[in-house]
Amino acid sequence: MIINIAGKEATIKQGTSIEYTVENRLFRGRDGYTLNITFPLKDCPENIAIFGHINRKDVAKKKVTLDCNITFGLTTIEGAVIVTKISEAEVECQFAQGRCAHTAADPFEDVYINRLDLGEAFFDMALYTPIEAWAGYSAGNIGVALPWINTGYPEANNNQVEISGSGITWKQPDTIGDWKLSVQPWLLKVARAICTAVGYSCDFSAWENSRYRDLIMCNTLPASWGDFKIAHTLPEWTVTEFFEKLELFMGCVFDFDNRRKTITMSFISDTYSDIEPVRLDNVIDEYDVEVSAESNSNCEYIGQKRLMYKDTGHEMSKYYSCDWFIDNAIKKVTYETIAEALNRCKRQTETFESGWERVWYNNAGALIYAKDVDTYFVHRSIGAESVQTDLATGKKTRYTQVYVAQPVNLCGAGCQESETMSDEEVEFVPACVRDTYVTAAHDNGYMLHLSPGDEAHSETDEDGNAYPNISWDDSSIRQPLAASMLESGEETTHTYYDVIYVAFWTDDQLTLTPQPFPIVDHVVITQDWDYIPYPGCSLRLYGDTSYRAAFPKVDPSQKVKFKWLDKSMPNPRAIFHVCGKRYVCEKITATITENGMSQLFEGEFWAIIEG
Repeated sequence: MIINIAGKEATIKQGTSIEYTVENRLFRGRDGYTLNITFPLKDCPENIAIFGHINRKDVAKKKVTLDCNITFGLTTIEGAVIVTKISEAEVECQFAQGRCAHTAADPFEDVYINRLDLGEAFFDMALYTPIEAWAGYSAGNIGVALPWINTGYPEANNNQVEISGSGITWKQPDTIGDWKLSVQPWLLKVARAICTAVGYSCDFSAWENSRYRDLIMCNTLPASWGDFKIAHTLPEWTVTEFFEKLELFMGCVFDFDNRRKTITMSFISDTYSDIEPVRLDNVIDEYDVEVSAESNSNCEYIGQKRLMYKDTGHEMSKYYSCDWFIDNAIKKVTYETIAEALNRCKRQTETFESGWERVWYNNAGALIYAKDVDTYFVHRSIGAESVQTDLATGKKTRYTQVYVAQPVNLCGAGCQESETMSDEEVEFVPACVRDTYVTAAHDNGYMLHLSPGDEAHSETDEDGNAYPNISWDDSSIRQPLAASMLESGEETTHTYYDVIYVAFWTDDQLTLTPQPFPIVDHVVITQDWDYIPYPGCSLRLYGDTSYRAAFPKVDPSQKVKFKWLDKSMPNPRAIFHVCGKRYVCEKITATITENGMSQLFEGEFWAIIEG
């Protein structure tokens, strides 16, 4: 066994052995590590050359980490050593590999994404037609300038358009002189900008070739605020937190190589298909099975956890996630197809000879389920409409509710809160898309709704020049970023969003009028009760369209421990075949001696539920 630290070969005590553990990152987000390794210092110039520069008082105050390689036979593992204790006689370290090494020496521990220079996202209205500003990812733009409503100022115009016989044109704003459009950037391009800002290269080709390429980050600020910096729309997350939260949202893995300053990404579902299964044929007779009540399960496997989107309290959050309602709805009606469900439940009318019109909706108080698209929906009222007028007086005498077919629980956790599994919050959250109905004559259809707060409204541009034709009163004064930070005080974090809102946008969504809107699910039902499918555009956390559908299901009540003989350390992310059964591995431990790695391995596994 040869250990190189900081480019120099270290000396270890004779007879030293190291217990090396490799974990499946899908459990606790860890890779490889060891317990303490002791290196002699007294009368050892090789180790003094490596560790002698360390100020021992500083060791107690902060982590000291050094690059490290451990070679045994033809195998070399790269990582870092973390100094845990040092004296005149010896130094104790722990070796960490992969995600463990990155966590131990995280270069982004104090690097926050909302403080980076990620560039700006805006379009000049004079240079972009609506169609050009709504182009898909392949057009190469930083993002798209979709119409949206600031719920704090719903009367203000944000990127809205007017449709007439001459085509689609921008609805001209009256609050800013240079007419800029606020942009929702592509999430992939935001991630790449973060890598560039911290000096790292990245390989996100798997992302670019997936359905997630079409995700936009909906966090944006009104153009009238004059702040187009992408970073200012982000939450107060470190770089590492951003990518860890992204892993949970997209079902992927980001590998950090801090030595080479690279970040690579792969999907977990691809990992399962790419890694060859492992057959353990030399299992030693001694093995243990730990059986526990499910309520006391310590299974941390991501495929077993109950994932849920963070509740941000926006207008549609109760409709997006409502597992409790699915289980407790008083009346449920099931249809084989979405076409049948919509046709039966949409607005029905009957006109009599007298001119009186009867209007009704079938199953208006029920939870409706369409089997073919695995989707529930309810009738949701967006307003009232007159259906009868007294001809003598001209007064409206009868009204009916105007209902839309509102899909529900698309973004639920798939089950109610339970003691049998742990919960995990996803902080990349489906954006709020809802109606703008006031009356039939004043209806812009569905639109993106955002609540960036009211802190950054400004009456001047970036150069301090007053915007023309603006009249401010005391109640409408809103400070720009710098002044808002000063007013908030030193201890207060200034952010407009504490999550990242996401939705899909593709070129073929241009047909969604009168105002185009992004989508959060592949099942889109218009206000006119038309079904428009968008295959692949789904933010569901469960079901056949979720990334978790590819994850094996395990029995959380049984952890099995095996010991076996092998010539090399198997990949813990593989599916293991043992004695005719399949298992997901949690971790594997082996011993590395001066002569190499022991052939005896011990692992912890969870049985896969078949069928």
